[in-house]
Amino acid sequence: MIEQNYQLILAMLFAIEEINRNSHLLPNTSLGIEVYNLIPAEKNILESLFYWLTGLSIFIPNYCCRKERKSAALLTGTRWKTSEIIGTVLHLYKFPQLTFGPFDPVLTEGNQFSSLYQVAPKDTALTHGIASLMLHFSWNWVGVLISSDHRGNIFDMTMTEESYNVYNAAYAVAHSLHEMILSQVQDQTEANKDITLPFSWQLHPFLKKIQVKNSVGDLVVLDEKKKSDAEYDINNLWNFPTGLSLQVKVGTFSPRAPQGQQLSISEHMIQWATVFSEIPQSVCSESCTPGFRKAIMHGKLSCCFDCTPCPGNEVSNETASMGQCVKCPETHYANAEKTQCLQKTMTFLNYDDPLGKGLTIISLVFFALTAVVIGVFVNHRDTPIVRANNRFLSYILLITLMLCFLCPLLFIGLPNTATCILQQSLFGLLFTVVLSTVLAKTITVVMAFQITAPKRRTRWLLILQAPNFIIPVCTLMQVLLSGIWLGTSPPFIDIDAHSEHGHIIILCNKGSAIAFYCSLAYLGVMAFGSYFMAFLCRNLPDTFNEAKFLSISMLVFCSVWVTFLPVYHSTKGRVMVSVEIFSILASSAGILCLIFAPKCYIILFRPDRNSLHHIRDKIHGRSKIDMV
Repeated sequence: MIEQNYQLILAMLFAIEEINRNSHLLPNTSLGIEVYNLIPAEKNILESLFYWLTGLSIFIPNYCCRKERKSAALLTGTRWKTSEIIGTVLHLYKFPQLTFGPFDPVLTEGNQFSSLYQVAPKDTALTHGIASLMLHFSWNWVGVLISSDHRGNIFDMTMTEESYNVYNAAYAVAHSLHEMILSQVQDQTEANKDITLPFSWQLHPFLKKIQVKNSVGDLVVLDEKKKSDAEYDINNLWNFPTGLSLQVKVGTFSPRAPQGQQLSISEHMIQWATVFSEIPQSVCSESCTPGFRKAIMHGKLSCCFDCTPCPGNEVSNETASMGQCVKCPETHYANAEKTQCLQKTMTFLNYDDPLGKGLTIISLVFFALTAVVIGVFVNHRDTPIVRANNRFLSYILLITLMLCFLCPLLFIGLPNTATCILQQSLFGLLFTVVLSTVLAKTITVVMAFQITAPKRRTRWLLILQAPNFIIPVCTLMQVLLSGIWLGTSPPFIDIDAHSEHGHIIILCNKGSAIAFYCSLAYLGVMAFGSYFMAFLCRNLPDTFNEAKFLSISMLVFCSVWVTFLPVYHSTKGRVMVSVEIFSILASSAGILCLIFAPKCYIILFRPDRNSLHHIRDKIHGRSKIDMV
């Protein structure tokens, strides 16, 4: 007999002797025991069981050769498999079985083990206690030693605990028998005072409701539904220089305590192994530092991982759960270390910015230059070069160009609803006037060279200045288009939180992209029409024929806005606004310089060519050449 079984038998004998000496428990009745040493094999277990049940060496089911059956219950040992095999058979006989091994939830499922009672307290909270202990010390990589039993036992259940369960089992049976006998006495008549041991299955109701305190004050309960979760002691092994060791209680785990107070541990009492100067780290991978996240290693356990920097606009810090990165809100951005989200700065294309300041200076310079050109034309309004190119249309074109150069100022500064609407409305309206004026000038040149007879219709149209009506007609169409735009989906204030790192850009949203591109298409049609008409009459003979300059200016205009489209779509934020401003300035400057710079050059630096005498000499010379 091994030492383990010997200790259990001693615990049983101690309990029985204590019960038999107690005159208040089972008076006039003595308890005894039969001990069977089971070989851990299913065949041997069943042989011993049927031998005990039948009293025969040849087993006959449902037959017993014992003249008197005095066994009240059967106690089975610590192995789960042994209790399961015996319980399956005793379930058929409804014979009480008490197991003093560790609590096993499998033995309480269904009706397969209806006659089996587990003496040990519930240990369903055992894994919770282990997990709480691991979390307390931040351990996630531990080794566990278990017994050879296929279920195993995570904590070290000492022989003292199993002997204690045997002691409690003996007392549970004794008290149940005591209650059953008392019940029998009350039911018997005065004529029959002989008390006999009833059938064992009659003991079940008393075993189920037994709730008794043992000699040390602990409550013994066999009904699984009435059992409470056990409390666990946390012991630390103290080693002494002499080679002795002592288990010292350093904490407890109480499942019934409030959440967060279940684990109580005194760290100052813990003696770690001499190789550790502090709490040992039991992890496969160290926790990721702030700014990094866990990256699962394929083929490894979940607690083994690499640490990679947080991507994009994400951060992680000591408050981030499970080593994962958290995305910053759109109004914030991650700092360089990826440890915290910082508030983004509200910004826009400002006059104080180098880009805004440069565009403002260019806009004002061309505005002033246009004003100078207007002054030159007004001062020389009666000269042939000014009169020859439709003085009225030239004034309209120059004044409109002045306003075009001021238009970019609406795009600079803090946007508001009014400026957002005026940006697109004035842009489309002013360029419509500019292009319709160029178109009117071009048609005027073409009509002038078609006058070959005094009574032709073209002459009357030219005298009535019919080309000038092109301007209001084209402008009215643009006004109609803008009205539809503003009535259906007007521009509004918008924010761009993604284009520039650390900034939220306030800008104007065009509302309807279709309306914006329709407006550009309308301007493009007028520009192409002007270019086509001017290109046809570029070589017509005249001293001040501006058809060539008109065609070149329209070619530049079309080139600027065709280039604008892909560049505009490839940029965002303040750069996108700057691209639109630059396109307005470049196209306006192209028209101003290509159409009016040659005229100003002649007016200011070659006045000899701006006279009637020069014109007559040039016409007379051309006539001689034609005659020859």
